[in-house]
Amino acid sequence: MKLYYILLLVIIPQFICAWNTEIHMMVAQIAYSQLDSTTLDKISNDISIFENFFPNYSDPYSGAVWSDYINKYMKFFSTWHYIDIPYNPSNISGVPNASNINIVWALETIVDSYSQDNNISWDYGFVIRWLLHLLGDIHQPLHNIELYNTTYPKGDQGGNLIKIIYQNKLMDLHSFWDSCAQLYTKSFRFPLTTEEINYIKLQAQNLTNMYPKFNVTDYDFWKWSLESHQLGIDYAYKPLINTNVISQEYLTNARNVCCYQIVKAGYRLAYLLNKFM
Repeated sequence: MKLYYILLLVIIPQFICAWNTEIHMMVAQIAYSQLDSTTLDKISNDISIFENFFPNYSDPYSGAVWSDYINKYMKFFSTWHYIDIPYNPSNISGVPNASNINIVWALETIVDSYSQDNNISWDYGFVIRWLLHLLGDIHQPLHNIELYNTTYPKGDQGGNLIKIIYQNKLMDLHSFWDSCAQLYTKSFRFPLTTEEINYIKLQAQNLTNMYPKFNVTDYDFWKWSLESHQLGIDYAYKPLINTNVISQEYLTNARNVCCYQIVKAGYRLAYLLNKFM
């Protein structure tokens, strides 16, 4: 499907959050570490196509967070970042299905765009930025779930409406998971400095040391989304049934899940980049 048709189909949600900036760049770096120089050069070239319009977001790292940056001005892309697969343990009636314009649809459309035989350079500059970003988002459990119960009969908006207590501070559940359970909270200003890029490389290397590379042989975005959905049920929601206070056990499990999801996203992204670039 051509991208100018895509733009006509997008709807506006109420809320949108994403993995923290640091995490998106780590996912990209994990992928880059698996690629050869020819593929890396192609990625850099495609991202730089928009450099005149987004000079601070046109390198291989900032390109992975560009879509969050433009969300401030172009909210019609917001539903590309998630899919609200219902989690309805209380059997609330009238629970809606997830929107058809969602992260699974967006990734399938991006892959379809890469398979098109065309010479539109901005097309590749556009979709590479989204691919880098959305491969991260689909591995964030709360980007793949929405809770429905008697407290949230209209849905909790992926944890955005649920308030938790962490270190005596009140915050929303979605933001807690976006930060890998407050493990990655560093702020960045763009363009990045050499020191910041080296920091991202180091953090990515630390994670890949924890979780060695595994083989990715195919891709199924719906399957990947359902994996994340189940992690959301098991590790984000169920342990908070009777409390909103983050325990040490909850914190440890959430960080372990998020770290593995970050690495998994990077390895799967590398597979897609090798396949389509």
